[in-house]
Amino acid sequence: MTGIKSEKDIYKDLLPQLDKINFKQILWGEDLVNYKLVIYPQRITDIPYYNKISKYMVSIGIVYINPGANQKVKPISVMLNWSDREIYIEGNTLHKVWKYLRTSVQRGIDMATVNRKFIRIVTPEDILVTKYIKMAKSDFNKMLHLPEKGRMNNVSGSDPEKDYIYYYARDGKEYHDKDCEKIRNMMPETVCTAKSIPIGIIPCPKCQKMLYLRELCNPFYSDMKDVDRILTRGKIDEKQVKKLINNYGMRMHTDIDGNLIVLCNEDVWKIEGLEHESFSLWHNNYVRTGQSDRKKTSGYHIHEIRKTTLEGILKYISGYSFEKHLEAETL
Repeated sequence: MTGIKSEKDIYKDLLPQLDKINFKQILWGEDLVNYKLVIYPQRITDIPYYNKISKYMVSIGIVYINPGANQKVKPISVMLNWSDREIYIEGNTLHKVWKYLRTSVQRGIDMATVNRKFIRIVTPEDILVTKYIKMAKSDFNKMLHLPEKGRMNNVSGSDPEKDYIYYYARDGKEYHDKDCEKIRNMMPETVCTAKSIPIGIIPCPKCQKMLYLRELCNPFYSDMKDVDRILTRGKIDEKQVKKLINNYGMRMHTDIDGNLIVLCNEDVWKIEGLEHESFSLWHNNYVRTGQSDRKKTSGYHIHEIRKTTLEGILKYISGYSFEKHLEAETL
């Protein structure tokens, strides 16, 4: 598997075609090995939690290659959640282009293997996120031209995570996390749910940490274990987590590279160097639209601070505001 060329090199003579396309960012199929492709049925606004992630969405283009067409290099329009490297694509659009994109993603996998570059996928289908698709596995496989016994075994008609975070017995004195063993031992008809902390009852001491983590990672529940590991290593205890949530409205998740993404107030931050505690802090990009206004754009820029602990960085983030930043500029 030597000498694998990038499609960007193979089709470089056709690149001028893309210069006429009005996208702020272009990704090629081979680049998708570092992203997740989230499939939604019809309207992106119908997916759960869209109102929470919409402010991190930007429109970008994905290039796919159709060698048999007159215009071999074509882009499609998708939405990128740049804070989490998730690309949202409508199901019918994916149906039309997946057989071409799949070839390009496989090329990206092969290039990473040859170059000994770590990626988190083994097959092209591993980039697909299907939790919003309401159809049988066999129908989904046919839609993407996959074999009946393909890898897509997790197509589900329901979102695995609900809006409800707090669970408690009808006459109980404690509220619990959904995975608490006490909940599993209750009769289903006695279990009540709530989106906010139930009044008049106390948290279960056994699952209190998990409750805080679930609130902290909402709606990125699949990142709870990674965030827990990062906070534990950084010596951030339950009391501190509770303060970050309640006092500052902070939310966290991890990106595909294992970096910690922190959402606080109107800003998004990325903390790198977690494994070796050689921290670097990155701040969401933005452009100034007025004397005291700004508009966030995709990507991050390095943010120079003299903090050597995770606690210190999170404290800095919780106290940051664009207004304070402008005040500091005038000093």
